Amino acid sequence: MRCELEQAGGSACFEIKDGEAVLLSLNGRVRELVLPDELPGGAESLVIAPKAALGAPVLKEVILPDKLKSVGDWAFAHCRELERVCIPACDHGTGVFKGCPKLRELTLSDCGGDMAALLACAAAEDVNYLMKPAGPEDEEWYGLWDSWLMRFLEQSDSDGYSGQVPCGEEDYGSSDVGAYESGRRREKADRCFLRLMHPAHLLPGTGRGIESFLRGRGKKDAFLLLTERYPDEEKKIRLYLDTACVSGEEAAGMLKKIPDHLSLMRSLFIKAAGSTDTLDGLEI
Repeated sequence: MRCELEQAGGSACFEIKDGEAVLLSLNGRVRELVLPDELPGGAESLVIAPKAALGAPVLKEVILPDKLKSVGDWAFAHCRELERVCIPACDHGTGVFKGCPKLRELTLSDCGGDMAALLACAAAEDVNYLMKPAGPEDEEWYGLWDSWLMRFLEQSDSDGYSGQVPCGEEDYGSSDVGAYESGRRREKADRCFLRLMHPAHLLPGTGRGIESFLRGRGKKDAFLLLTERYPDEEKKIRLYLDTACVSGEEAAGMLKKIPDHLSLMRSLFIKAAGSTDTLDGLEI
């Protein structure tokens, strides 16, 4: 038996068989997929079929009930607007949330807070071994996440470039190796900011690795990332200024590159620049 359940912006299509509801697809432009505890057809368990919501263009939130049994391969992959997911711990396939750049919160059962933010990142990058924490205070899991981050920071910035061009990927908007490397450094800076914003059980070695990257080869591209994506996030900008040890002279130089309409970011860099001597010649 097949049936549909109305959702915001469209509907969810199910097949009911042997007491199990299988979500097959989303119809229309579903913005929020929120399934109730009482499943269609009185089903006792829920399964998300492979590619059920692959590439859903406006899907922003997914909330699934405790009856969820499994999520198939690529079920929510490449949902470019997906921001928040709340699901119980369950079996899951490959690439479930791969390519979801706006995913910022993935709550598995009671694993919320800092872990939810870090889980979201791991899910978007399809790091499967990080998808089953033992609980919200699983120190070993945080250690694994930090090890993954450190390996990423240590990779060459040109890693993957040779495979990127023939595949036609557009992550960096250019086939130029310099632009590719800059994009990779921005990705790395983004992961660093994420960990600093969610510091539960942060290992000292990871903290030092983040500092070394932001003070070294990632300094310029981290600034560009803030300008492009996070000019209104005060905490993130302050973390950059402090962790990257931006001097007054450096802050004054960066200030020249911040557009006038980014008032919050400009004000923070003006404070960081400090003395009037450093700001001499700038229009403020």
